[in-house]
This record gives sequence, C-alpha cells and structure tokens, in this order.
Amino acid sequence: MIFPAFYLPRMPAIHIYNPDTDYALAFMGKIYSPPASIIRLRRQGALFPATYAREDDVILLLDDFSPTELESSIHHPMAREKNIIIININKGFENAVATITAAYPLNDIEVCPWGWNLSLRNTLIRKGMPELLLKSELEIDRIRSLSHRRKTIPFQQELMALLPRLGVKIAMEFFNEEDVWRFAAQQPGAYFKMPWSSAGRGVVCRKNMTDLKFREWIHGAIIRQGSVLGEFGYDRAIDFATEWVCRKGEVIFIGLSLFHTSSNGTYISNRVLSQEEIFAVIKSHSPLWDWNVIEAQREVIKKLISPFYDGPLGIDMLADKKGSINPCVEINLRMTMGMATILANSLNNVNKYEQ
Repeated sequence: MIFPAFYLPRMPAIHIYNPDTDYALAFMGKIYSPPASIIRLRRQGALFPATYAREDDVILLLDDFSPTELESSIHHPMAREKNIIIININKGFENAVATITAAYPLNDIEVCPWGWNLSLRNTLIRKGMPELLLKSELEIDRIRSLSHRRKTIPFQQELMALLPRLGVKIAMEFFNEEDVWRFAAQQPGAYFKMPWSSAGRGVVCRKNMTDLKFREWIHGAIIRQGSVLGEFGYDRAIDFATEWVCRKGEVIFIGLSLFHTSSNGTYISNRVLSQEEIFAVIKSHSPLWDWNVIEAQREVIKKLISPFYDGPLGIDMLADKKGSINPCVEINLRMTMGMATILANSLNNVNKYEQ
C-alpha cells in the first residue's frame, strides 16, 4: 500500500470545501448558485479541510463568516493548532493570493478544492487567482463527463470481464419515464440516481417511495439532467470504498474506507479504523473480497479514467447480506470523506511518530 502522504499536494496547498461541486457540474454553466440546503452544508464544513490539511496550509472560504462564527466551528481548534491561514474570497483575497504567489513559485502551489467545476474556476479567476493554478475548461469538461453516473456502466462491464466470479449486476441508463417505471416494476428494490449528485443525494430507493412521489422524482430528474440511472437492489450489509489518486497516468492506491449510509444510500459517517481492520471487516462480510478486486479496479481506472484525469478518486462499493459484492456503486472524481479520513489518520500517525 502506498503511504497516504504520497498524495498530499505540494506546499502550500489552498484547500476549498465546496460540496456543491457535483450539482455545479450538472448545471454546466460558469455561474452556479446552489440551493440553501447545500450552502448550509458548505458553511458548516468550511473549515473541515483542517482535518487533513498540513501545517501552514491555506483554507479559502467561499462564504462570509464573522470571527465568532469561525471560532464556533468544531474544526477551528485544529486549524489554529496547525497554523492554517484562513482567507475569505470576498475580503482581501487578491492581497492574500499575491502574498502567497510572491513567496512561492507557482509550480509549488496547488489549489485543492473538494471538486472542480466551471463555476468555481470562473469565481477564482474573477477574484484574481492566477489561471495557471487552476484546472482548464477542457480538464473540467472531462471531469464532468467522467463524473456522469453512466460511467459506472462501462466500469462495471470491465470489472465483470476481469472478475466474473463476482457476478456484477450492470446498471442501466433510462431517458424516458416509462422505461424507468417498467424497470422499477421488475426490480422493486432497485435504486435510481440522477446523473450528477453527491453524498447519496439525488438517489432514491423505489420501495421507500409512493407511486406518486416516485413518478414526480423521475419526471424532475429527467427534465433537469436528461436521464436516470437504475441499479439492481442489494440487501446491503456494509458500504466501503477504495481511495485513489491519478497523477500523469499513474494510478496510486491510497487505501480503504468504511462508512455508514441510510436506507436510501445517503452518506452518514465514516468509520475510523486501521487499514487492516477495514480489510478484515469487509472479508468477514464476503468471502469474495480480496486484493484481486483492488487490482482489477486499478486496471479499469488505468483504462477508463487516468488517461483523462489527474486528482483524487473514490470508488464506492457494497457487500450484501448474502456475501455478494458490487465493486462499483459510485465513481467520485473529487475529494471524498473516505480520502479525508485516511489522510487525517495518516497525518495524526506521522505527528505521533515525530513526537
């Protein structure tokens, strides 16, 4: 296993918590205004990058906060302990960026948002961030295409060819409401997903909805995003993921994460365990689990993703109560809570070792 600190960006890193990134990708335009619920989430986690940032890194705030609001954040003590510089995009941003870029060569600075999208890029350019530090519009267009949930279909097909013993159930994409309805009638435990959303939002389980609510959801999803992904239902026992980084065509395995979700698949929290413990938990739920699954994922990432993308990557999976595995439930081309947990634990371990 590669030590997770291998992933950490060059010094200094400018971290941005923007959990609205998948919705901004769906919008596709250069000026995206997230709904109030997502803005609240962004504000609540504004200092969350302090958990995995290194000492003297920077956190860039996309919203205005009073000093009292920042100090009340559960992550503020860690930010202060790590001497993290906190800057606001609406207050003194250009001066702060000028100070950073004067102190370090541009090649030694890395902007690390939760995820890239055109709206964020446009905002940073308007506020004075050097364009050289940002993903290009072409790169972001590739991220948008690769982040569409239909990408799980060829990913699952490739995995099925490499790991036929898993019996992977391939997801399906639907472009009209009646096709969705027919699939749902045949698979009452199926899950349906909008092409772009995050943390389990934009995901519904058919059996948890009335006919009327389900039809309304289908209609709205197709109108807004053009299609709906249908997945065969599993009687899930555990949710877990592999965390990766793609760099210049190389695919680097960072580690495993184990997390809790709701009955609809909405993310709740990560479990803080060692890598050996997580591997053992997965193995205890499925005899099909071994390192061959991880290596097969690596091969498929090399084929389908890493030629077109540099950055963090998470592959969500599940094991059901019969021991079956779905080795690709989601593909996240962004930072994930699992990655953040691994990096935070690694930094803690390094600090303990150095002491």
